[in-house]
Amino acid sequence: MSLAVSEYKTLRRRIVRHLSAVRHLTPARTVNLGRLVRDIRSRETVVGSRPIFARINPCSLCNLSCPACLIYADKEGLKEYIRPKGMMAMETFRRIIDSLDGSLLQVILYDEGEPLMNKRIWDMVAYAHARNIRTVISSNLSFRMSDEAIARLHDSGLDYLVVALDGLTQDVYGQYRQGGHVDWVKSNFERIMEYRRRHPSRSHTRVEVQFIEFDFNAHQKDAVVAYAEKHGADHVNCFLPFAEELADHASLKGLPRSHYGCFDLYAIADFDIDGTLYSCDFQEDSDAPGIGNILREDFDALWNSPRMVGLRGGFTDRTVEVSDRVCVSCPITRGVPRVLN
Repeated sequence: MSLAVSEYKTLRRRIVRHLSAVRHLTPARTVNLGRLVRDIRSRETVVGSRPIFARINPCSLCNLSCPACLIYADKEGLKEYIRPKGMMAMETFRRIIDSLDGSLLQVILYDEGEPLMNKRIWDMVAYAHARNIRTVISSNLSFRMSDEAIARLHDSGLDYLVVALDGLTQDVYGQYRQGGHVDWVKSNFERIMEYRRRHPSRSHTRVEVQFIEFDFNAHQKDAVVAYAEKHGADHVNCFLPFAEELADHASLKGLPRSHYGCFDLYAIADFDIDGTLYSCDFQEDSDAPGIGNILREDFDALWNSPRMVGLRGGFTDRTVEVSDRVCVSCPITRGVPRVLN
């Protein structure tokens, strides 16, 4: 896949999934958004804006073992998962939302782990929904869901659900989603869609089916697309494994990463299950230290802490390569919207 095509597909996926977050603008959030655009375009290091997105990990445990995941690496003894293992407490989630209520447009409630394993997940969604914040969850759905659980998913106010379905038969699906049961996924997906059809006034949840394409499942891609569309999925997202999609990015040598800037350091707050704030998802996955903890420190102080200021400072000179080891290899620095560069 060419770099141009990869960039286009990545950008298109982001637009489809996140554009409707603008519906959650309020006067205060609109003012903050204007400040955010200013801070990004001028490459400010100490910012007057606050993030509009939060990635919050509600659960760092998973019922599956997918080979590209950090949890799989930990289970197999390949690389230790050094961050806390378990579930985010409701009190921690409330603290995050209350601290960022005035700026947040969207909460992304997943990272490593299966978010629906957290028994308070729908309380979290409902809490954000009540504050006019868009919510997004990605789930493998590879477990038994009761009718009550299906109803709670919809009644919570969840805006967007991503369902991972990388095959229609167990022999194909199970090669990547190890430990999963494709029949459970399909049953849950079909019942979720059926509930929405039967209760249109109670549910506005949009559903995306996600298909990661490998050599072993490529022959089922069209069938998965047809199946998802038959049952009413709003969007079907087929893409290559992350490492393959970013191969061209990793070998990019034409311009320093600083030329493209960094969206995440301004717009996205990344929280682990214990309330630790990280500078971005890639810093977190690279075992970089956290910025601080929202339960013990003021968010604005964390957002303009010396480490955050230093990381943003690496992008102020567009002709000099950034020095941070994670930023140098980050694939997303080419993903900054061009209008902000």
